Amino acid sequence: MNGWVKLHRKVLENVELMNDDTGYIVFTKLLLIANQKGEIGESGRQLASKLNINYTTLYKALKRLENYQMIKQSGKQRYTVIYICNWGNYQAVGKHFGKQVVSSRYAAGKQTTGVARIENKNKENDLANNEPVVSEKGLAILQAKRRELGL
Repeated sequence: MNGWVKLHRKVLENVELMNDDTGYIVFTKLLLIANQKGEIGESGRQLASKLNINYTTLYKALKRLENYQMIKQSGKQRYTVIYICNWGNYQAVGKHFGKQVVSSRYAAGKQTTGVARIENKNKENDLANNEPVVSEKGLAILQAKRRELGL
């Protein structure tokens, strides 16, 4: 699997998700493995193995994500289809989010490095409007949590 996904800072405004570390990690991993329509079709045990998480922990996290209205689940006979809510709104190429735009060069796959280039049109205005920003301490905590979980 190759490519990239968008993860908007508005996720930080979801208080329930920010207080649910396991839910956040599962949601982020779901974003990474979803197809281009925002769907994942796997059995629960296969998905737990793919995400490297205990099946019971995954099951509970998926139920919480469903309660947060971030995913929907549809059970089939041998597998479950998980739909990521609002996938199209957040993953459309060239979609504008406030004042941030994904570089069209990056979106077209012509980027030569593995780092997404985000153009911030008005940094001072963002800070004046209290746009969510991750501090260095917060970033260090997230990186430590990722290392702990083997991400």
